[in-house]
Amino acid sequence: YELAFGWKISALLSDTPIARPPRAWFNFRLDSLYLVGELEAYDQYGFNSPMVYFLKREDTKRVKYVACAFEELHYPEQESDQIFGCLWHVVDRFSGARRLLLAVTPRDEEGMKGCLMLSTDNVMQKIWNGWILGTTVTTSSLADTQILLVRECDLADTMASHAEEDENKKARR
Repeated sequence: YELAFGWKISALLSDTPIARPPRAWFNFRLDSLYLVGELEAYDQYGFNSPMVYFLKREDTKRVKYVACAFEELHYPEQESDQIFGCLWHVVDRFSGARRLLLAVTPRDEEGMKGCLMLSTDNVMQKIWNGWILGTTVTTSSLADTQILLVRECDLADTMASHAEEDENKKARR
C-alpha cells in the first residue's frame, strides 16, 4: 500500500483543517483502498461534507476493494442513521466494490463487545441492512453490499484474500 490521495476541504464547508496530506492507502496491484481519517467533516452549522466526494469519480471507479477505519464511524456515540449515512457515502462512491471492510483496532474491539469479527452478522451489517432494506429507492447492488469488521493488523491479508477469491471465481467462469 502507498499513500496515494490527499484532499482539500473548502474553508466554506468546514472549520476543521482545510487540507490533508495523503492519508488514503492504495494498493495499485489489487486496486484496493484504505481510507484513514475523518470520513465526514461537519461545518460549524452541522452540515456534513463526505470526504469521498472530494475524490475524483474517475479515480474511485478503479477501486475494487475498499476499507475505512472503524473509529471514524464514531460507534457507539453516533446514532444508527448517522452511521448509515456515512457508510452510504462510501459504498455509493466506490460502486465497484462489493464489500466494505471496516478496520478495527484493539481499542475499538473493547467498545464492541458481542460483535462478531469477519461475519456478516456484525453490528455494522445490521445497521446497513436495517436502513437499506427499509427503503424502496435503492439499487440491488447497494443492498447486496457486505460490511465486514476486520482487525486492522489483518486488513492487508484480508483484502488480498478477497482479491484472490474473486480472481478464482473469474477463472472458473
